[in-house]
Amino acid sequence: MGMRRGRVYVQLDDPPLDIKVYVDRLNRGYRCDALGVVLSRAGKQVARLGDPVALRVLDRDAQGRWSLDFVD
Repeated sequence: MGMRRGRVYVQLDDPPLDIKVYVDRLNRGYRCDALGVVLSRAGKQVARLGDPVALRVLDRDAQGRWSLDFVD
């Protein structure tokens, strides 16, 4: 759906939700480019704006926030 510095906005199909993923919390070296068009990791492009992506749930913290990661 969109990107901003440090955030990726994803529209899930199942369940149908719009979520915000904080890239700096992923701890795997993901970066959004300055234009908010490309998500990369270790210098390689992971996704461009509008590309389908897959996410997996890693954990849920005490405040009820989900910890997510992109599936490579």
